[in-house]
Formats: sequence, C-alpha cells, structure tokens
Amino acid sequence: MRLGVDIRCLQDKHLTGVGEVTMRTLEHLPDHISLTGFANAAQQTTLPDTISKRLKIVHGGTPNRLRNLAFYAGVGPTINTILAQAQHPIDVLWLPNPSFVHVSPELPTVLTIHDISFIHYPEYFPWRPRIWYLPAVKQQLARGLKKNWHIVAVSQHTAKDLLEQFPKLKNNLHIITPGVGDEFFIQPTLGEIADVLTKYKLPKQYLLSTGTIEPRKNHQILLEAYTKLVATDHNFPYDLVIA
Repeated sequence: MRLGVDIRCLQDKHLTGVGEVTMRTLEHLPDHISLTGFANAAQQTTLPDTISKRLKIVHGGTPNRLRNLAFYAGVGPTINTILAQAQHPIDVLWLPNPSFVHVSPELPTVLTIHDISFIHYPEYFPWRPRIWYLPAVKQQLARGLKKNWHIVAVSQHTAKDLLEQFPKLKNNLHIITPGVGDEFFIQPTLGEIADVLTKYKLPKQYLLSTGTIEPRKNHQILLEAYTKLVATDHNFPYDLVIA
C-alpha cells in the first residue's frame, strides 16, 4: 500500500504532541507500506533516520499561504495530484490533524482528531487561526464527510465531543488510542537518575507537568492549585516542575 502523509505538523519549530504522535506512528508502520510525505514549500523537514530512510518528501511548489487559500477554496491540484505529479502516487492519505486540505473525491482519507479545543476554547488560539483556519475546519466537519473518509478520535472523550458537535460524523468515526513508547518501560539506573537530577537542578521528589507553554494548557490553574496545596500542607514533600 502507498500511504501519503500530511507531514506539515512535523515542520513546526518545536514538535508538539500531534507531531510526536505522527512521528512515532510513522516509525512503527510495517515496512510493506510505502510512505510519501506532503510538506510545506518554505520550511525544511528534519526527521530521524528511522523515518527519513523510507519516507519520500514532496514539498509543494506554491507559497504556503496561497496553497492554503487554494485548498480552502477547493481549487487547483489536490494533494494526491501533487504527489502523483512528483512520481509518488498514493492509495490512501493520512491527515494527522485537521488542516487545509484539498483531496480528490475518490481517495480514501483518514483524519486524526486529538481534541476539539478549537471549538470549546477558541480564545486560547492565536488570532490568525481564529480568522480562517478554525472556521474552515469547523465548516468541513459540520458538512459531514464522504463515505471514504474516516475520522480517528484518540479517546472516547474526543469521540463523544465530536458527535455532540457534529452528529453527521457518526458513520465515519473510529476510536484508536495512541500507544506508549518503549522508552517509558525502561527502568533507569540510579546513576542515570542522579545525572538528570543534577543536570536540571531537580529535587529528589517532584510533580511533573509537561506540555507546550500556552494558555489552553492551563498552567495558571495548575500554579494556583499547587499554591493552595502547599499553603494547606506546609510539609507537602513534592516540588512542582513544569517542562
């Protein structure tokens, strides 16, 4: 099978959760699946050897903003046409997150949705996406999808959210939870633990919060809760570490 992947989420300056899931999924796809990535024209794509050895990357030749506008309007070449013109035709397209896309009607397409925070909390997103990107995604989902499109929700909660907002998606929706990387099952040695504690000047016991530093991650509430906790229990043994 020839799988096309929208890898624009892997071109961000800092890899987010969506990019991390995309990267790990590509690493674990069977070898008999050939991979072609659709990338932005202006940005470079740096991938680990485990992926770059088998992923053929096609950079769209049109400036990103014009390409997005054409995709939004549904005019010009589709993603699969662009890949085919670059001698990399595909059988299926995977979109790791909602984005500006234009796909031929007959092409089977899989769209992964991690959450719909852009609908519940649009105020936490930069003003530019709020003007046209988020409304475009919402409009696409509200219209419903073609039969050969499939939406993957990463959790039961996300699936429930989607059906409440977009009931037309019922027949296209599947729940597939992300896996857990092998590195999380490796028990570090005492020496490795000591090295990390020293490198980052960490206490021996701490609570760890990970995620991009942005309003929708709610660090403000986390800090307020932790402040109240230590004020209530002066002997609380854990520091708070935010990464």
